[in-house]
Amino acid sequence: MIDTAKRYIGEKFYHVYQFDFTGRMYPMTAHFHPQGNDIARGLHRFHKGAEIKTKQDLNWLAIAGANHFGMNKHTYEERLEWAYIEGTDLAEEVYKDPLANVGIWGKAKEPFQFLSWCREWSEFQITGWGYISHHVCCLDGTNNGYQHIAGLISNKHLANKVNLQNVKQPQDLYKQILDVLLLLLKSEDFEQAKEWYKLKDKLTRKFIKKPVLMIPYNSTTFGIANYIEKYFVNENVF
Repeated sequence: MIDTAKRYIGEKFYHVYQFDFTGRMYPMTAHFHPQGNDIARGLHRFHKGAEIKTKQDLNWLAIAGANHFGMNKHTYEERLEWAYIEGTDLAEEVYKDPLANVGIWGKAKEPFQFLSWCREWSEFQITGWGYISHHVCCLDGTNNGYQHIAGLISNKHLANKVNLQNVKQPQDLYKQILDVLLLLLKSEDFEQAKEWYKLKDKLTRKFIKKPVLMIPYNSTTFGIANYIEKYFVNENVF
């Protein structure tokens, strides 16, 4: 991937995508593409930049930096405050010497994208308004399957849970479902539920995420149960 990136430094290039019958897009490039891992994403910059002319423009870049660092579950106000104060200080240190300050950007949730952001944010501080930004500010849906369901049936309650409405604090449907599951296991009086509750440390957000995702994509009960069984085997539960 690094060798591929080096070949295209400073060059304008495009990614080829393939559509399946559902309309989903899949990059044809192996590994090095905008939907790849953190390293792949951090290596990408837009060839055609966008001028930062207003505070609203700058806020988009600020939110991106906070998200890269790992604050995507915080409110927008908290993320903006972090970017303009602490984020600015961190970016300045990293921009001066990325290798000496790997301890700063290396602890970010998306370290290589955050490293790229530090450069972009610091260069804006130097240039000021009118700076041409090439940073890729990613946007991601929350539980896309349930977002579509909420829209199709006009369910405001579900729309709120998947961040389709203007909520102050970003909602986490996976965590909420996990909390309900643990509450049910704790309150049930039969022996099997008590045994499962003893394993609550294994019932994590990571565990619940895929079964929740599988439901709106028409997975069967058997398919979901099969995944859960494999998960517990891998976690050495049984």
